[in-house]
Amino acid sequence: MTYSRRIVLCVWLAWLLVVTEAATIPSSHDSRTSKLSTAKKGDDSFVSIPLIPHHVQRRRRMLETGVEDEALPRPTRSRRDLASTNTDREIQQVGALYQGYGTHYTDLWCGTPPQRQTVIVDTGSGVTAFPCSGCGDCGVPKYHANPLFVEGDSSSFHELSCTECLKGTCRSGAKQCHVGMSYQEGSSWSAYEAQDRCYVGGFHNTAAVDSGSNSPLDLNRAEAFAFDLKFGCQTRLTGLFKTQLADGIMGMDIAKAAYWQQMYDAGKTASKNFALCYGRQDIVEREGTEAGAMTLGGLDTRLHKSDMVYASTGGTSQSSGFYSVHVRKIHLRAGNGGDSAVSNSEGLEVRALDLSESDLNNGRVIVDSGTTDSYFSRRVASEFNRVYEEITGQSFTHAALSLTEEQINAMPTILFQLEGDEEANKALVEEHPDRQIVGLANIVDPEHPFDILVAMPPMHYMEYDSSKKLWQARFYVDDSSGGVLGANTMMGHNVFFDIDNGRVGWAEASCDFTALEAEYGTDDFASDFTDHTRQERPEPDDHVSAQEAKFEPDDTLPNSNSGFDMGLPNQFCSTMQCQLGIVIGVLAAVVFVVVRVVRRNTGIAYEAAELELQMTALPEDDDDMAGYRDHVAPANTGYEKTDEEMP
Repeated sequence: MTYSRRIVLCVWLAWLLVVTEAATIPSSHDSRTSKLSTAKKGDDSFVSIPLIPHHVQRRRRMLETGVEDEALPRPTRSRRDLASTNTDREIQQVGALYQGYGTHYTDLWCGTPPQRQTVIVDTGSGVTAFPCSGCGDCGVPKYHANPLFVEGDSSSFHELSCTECLKGTCRSGAKQCHVGMSYQEGSSWSAYEAQDRCYVGGFHNTAAVDSGSNSPLDLNRAEAFAFDLKFGCQTRLTGLFKTQLADGIMGMDIAKAAYWQQMYDAGKTASKNFALCYGRQDIVEREGTEAGAMTLGGLDTRLHKSDMVYASTGGTSQSSGFYSVHVRKIHLRAGNGGDSAVSNSEGLEVRALDLSESDLNNGRVIVDSGTTDSYFSRRVASEFNRVYEEITGQSFTHAALSLTEEQINAMPTILFQLEGDEEANKALVEEHPDRQIVGLANIVDPEHPFDILVAMPPMHYMEYDSSKKLWQARFYVDDSSGGVLGANTMMGHNVFFDIDNGRVGWAEASCDFTALEAEYGTDDFASDFTDHTRQERPEPDDHVSAQEAKFEPDDTLPNSNSGFDMGLPNQFCSTMQCQLGIVIGVLAAVVFVVVRVVRRNTGIAYEAAELELQMTALPEDDDDMAGYRDHVAPANTGYEKTDEEMP
């Protein structure tokens, strides 16, 4: 047999063996089980939605619109027993959220067939609205991520009459329900009220099609949570509403038009509550980072690193709309104490600001996810600056600074002491009498042991600008009145807006939905959002992610590749693709050895001739790759960073 025929025969035999072996491997989609549980409080189910990078918005038109169909729906495996019968109220949905410059937004699919809009998740607003086809000069396509919503393309679109207004009102002689918002800094929008079939989440690049699966990780399940949403069809935008990346807004305050309220009224969730878990990653991407999870109708406690403690909202009602909290005190803790309300270093100084509660709460303090930064009244400024300087020896400044992470971590942690829900927090202490409850204020204020402490470490109030490699403080004490605990205060916490019980829960949390999904579910959405343009900020030397510390393998789970056991550790290579790759690699190595043996039989002269050819190759042979860079810096998108994407 000639040399070339031997090579062909070896390759053919190797390929035949691989194909035969692969045919015996059950599909990973068929055998894979999910541990994502339907965590419940009583009978309350929830809808859990991951936060995914903001940069995907800019790349959408470059991505394929097709999504692989799964042959079979994935079965659900839960750590808790599920009810024997399921309804729409008891089935989870997994969708996608995105983080902008401090604000967070989700895909909202509306219409028949569905059209995608991106909307900021805003606990300071009570209406959902986005630009429609009649909106001229409304940020499309220069700024917004998606085209205008085309009412005429949806067979289920309905313009509300004056007898159907929910949030809006009918002007004299008009036939439309008018609704609008305007803000002091100049941004505004106007709209008419409409109704269409909508849902959040699902696949990122194509509409979901209900598969009938009960799996919370089947992205097609998002369509099962669709309902007739009343929203504002925007006809005019000014200011930040026009120049922001997100198309519109999803109102989540306490109002009858809020998204969560309409979803509850439609029977898609079983309780009037939701949670927002905002993370802070060590990598800052050019246009955003992974940001955590949103949960509708309950809690996913697997994100938590501590118990949930509760702040009273002081009888916040639907008339006020906002999630108000009462600030009892503000403390500054000396640096290098970690991110938690409980210091990881003993003996660190903790100083309470000498301020009255009336000064701290002048004009009301609210929790607002739609505001990037955190603000307090200027009545706080003098005392805050004095104590900060006494602790650090330096003045508090908003100037851009060149700092290392060690210098950032040496800055004080701000501790907000909020009036607690005494009944709930006392019950938690009685349930766990032998341990310190992280987040309770008894460690700094024994007179109010059931108040709560919300920690804002320097990594959360200092923001890194990767283009300038500078840091800047984003905590302000210069408002004329009122205060806002914005997105950077919420970072590192799962914040539970419990409308039924008039409280806001806070649990320190990793908020890393991607790690949670990687361990408990599938990589469908994660593989769709790989980014190759991210920029890194300086990282600490001993960084260990919270997920590495928290999540441990569950040895009770069946092998996801049953029927094809390579004898490899499951945590090393648990997928069919990985193990198939190893098989191919081993076979390739065998073929390589055979080829080398055969070639050696052709004589040393052949190898010498080959070596001579290699040695005489000219340097110019590599010119095609000269100057090539794997990651080219993106061009200016024209979207400049602002303090807030939306007021």
